[in-house]
Amino acid sequence: MKKRPGSYIVFYEGDKILLLHRPDGYTNEYSYIGGGIEKGETPDEAVVREVKEELCYDLKQGEYDLIGHKNFVFDKKGETWEVDAHMYVANLGDKLNKFVLTEKEYDTGKESKLELVSIKNAKMLNIHWTGLELLEMIEEYMKNFKAT
Repeated sequence: MKKRPGSYIVFYEGDKILLLHRPDGYTNEYSYIGGGIEKGETPDEAVVREVKEELCYDLKQGEYDLIGHKNFVFDKKGETWEVDAHMYVANLGDKLNKFVLTEKEYDTGKESKLELVSIKNAKMLNIHWTGLELLEMIEEYMKNFKAT
């Protein structure tokens, strides 16, 4: 079994979250910004690096919150993977205009897209293997956040 820790982030605005959409070459999939934690890196350092790599944005300490983590085991192309996913959230605010998306389609190299989607609609999308369970974590955070 291959093991990989990961850090992922969702930027939110109201009841909507920002997702990465790979419409062509990756089974029309939606996912979160983020990826693997490199050797010697903390989950916080990884999410900051991933945002810099994928969005060309310098995420600062205090702009994001860790809302939890979850282990996932899944099969991909005949291999079993275990991922310990750390999930972060950040208020979108005026950041969308500052993001420069560098993430490309894995299969085709075509441009991916950023889409602001309601949580209700996100549940009906083809979300990456970590997607639905982490989406529930995000939804719970947002309910509690609005309640305070």
